Amino acid sequence: MGNYAQYYPYVKSNQKIFEALLQKLDEIENIDGKINLACFFFFFATKHNTGYFTSSVLETFFTDYAKSIDIEEKDIAYVPNSFLHVMTQGSLRGGHTRVVERWIDNAPKTQKHSVVFIKKLKYDLSDLKKNIKNKNGEYICLDKGQSLEEKALELRRLGLSYQYIVCHTDMDDPTATVAFGTEKFTRPVAFYNHASHMFWIGKSIADMVLDIVNQDDITKIKRNIKNTYFLGIPSKEIIYKTPNKEDIRKKLNLPIDKKIIVSAASSFKYHPIGKIGMIPLLEKIVDENTYCYLIGPSLKEKIWRDAYKKSNGHIVALGYINFNAGFLDYLAAADVCLDSYPCGSATVMVDAISQATPCVSTLPFDYIKSSMAFCKSENEYIEKSLKILHDNKYAKQVLEDLRMNLNKYQSISAWQKQMKQLLKVMPKTHHVQDLSNEKDYHQIDDSAVICNVMTDKKFMKRKTKNLSPKIEIENLLSLGVLVKKSGVPFVFEILKYQNYQCVTKIFKLFGIKLAFQIKK
Repeated sequence: MGNYAQYYPYVKSNQKIFEALLQKLDEIENIDGKINLACFFFFFATKHNTGYFTSSVLETFFTDYAKSIDIEEKDIAYVPNSFLHVMTQGSLRGGHTRVVERWIDNAPKTQKHSVVFIKKLKYDLSDLKKNIKNKNGEYICLDKGQSLEEKALELRRLGLSYQYIVCHTDMDDPTATVAFGTEKFTRPVAFYNHASHMFWIGKSIADMVLDIVNQDDITKIKRNIKNTYFLGIPSKEIIYKTPNKEDIRKKLNLPIDKKIIVSAASSFKYHPIGKIGMIPLLEKIVDENTYCYLIGPSLKEKIWRDAYKKSNGHIVALGYINFNAGFLDYLAAADVCLDSYPCGSATVMVDAISQATPCVSTLPFDYIKSSMAFCKSENEYIEKSLKILHDNKYAKQVLEDLRMNLNKYQSISAWQKQMKQLLKVMPKTHHVQDLSNEKDYHQIDDSAVICNVMTDKKFMKRKTKNLSPKIEIENLLSLGVLVKKSGVPFVFEILKYQNYQCVTKIFKLFGIKLAFQIKK
């Protein structure tokens, strides 16, 4: 039993619901109905961790469907040394986009790298466009009006023009699985494991799963994937700076004569699990001579307003700060950068190290785990943080050690070496795994609880440990997953539900349903 065993029954409720939902698939005869239902099941499993990290039932359903549809053009020749990166969508802040952007930037000019987006883009990704152009590639968006079948077949046709396919798709997006779920498609497919901790689809089509953590137990044990390769995370050129902290603090209007802590990550990575979270740690680190500034969390959130008041203004949630408009300045001004907790954020550590700021983290990434910055427990996290703040010699040692390990594991040359080796071991032709007799791992542990806390704000507020699967399934099938709740509880509330086909809003006054709105 783990640290969060008291919450395992909550995950078990999700598991029972998911297993009951899977049985519903056989009750639908219409193929379009089956597809919509299966897509919704993926959506549910990514929003509410069930202890499952993959579903052989759903993978098999979509590969069977993939084999039933085909394209006419089958003799399309590929361009040697060409890569097609498949993304569901792109964003200005998302890790998927940064990985693809840096992968292409670090690639040799002898290679061609293109990117295809399955969903309509909301942003202009100018840096990615520039990198694609520099590597002789194309920036492709599939038609937003196309069905799953149409998009999958277009992707299959497009993929034949490339020597290698690399999937960076969202966890619940089955398009690539339908596109490449047949051995009539012959190009090798790599699946970049952006979110190992979450449920995802793609196991059946992956000729190679590219892990960002060496010897990832979730990949090997919980997903039972043998064809893995440790690739890591592509990095930008790391330029080590020695900024004048006093000048930067003046610029940011930060106290010059106090110790400064900075931590940065998406707000959900700080969500507490019961009494375990970032704020209890900060309360043991921050004193009247220390300030902690958090980038990502906001004072709009009650827990951070409370922390601000309780610390007499020494724990300050700043909200989002743009990377090129102050973010790096805060990292450079800090005496130490503390990784988010209970869920870490490795990319921030790289930026902090480049700004000559030592770090503390619990993440098992190689460049951290091999360094003095790595912590195996909360006590060690607190002790190292305090020692860095108050022992300049130790702080310099931690920074130098981090830089040495960063050069070893995360430099551009280290990435290019790993890529060169990958192309040697990558299968030459595509193979689709038969998972029809696979027994999926579904043992509940602490990782399932952490994943739920990250994706479901209401997870820790459940009133009963054993929800009724029957009632939950009826609600899920009719409305979808509750993704947002706003308004004043029990007075006027707006409930937003989402399934694969539409978004439904329900308006309630004193608990009475007034109206609902459906948007496809």
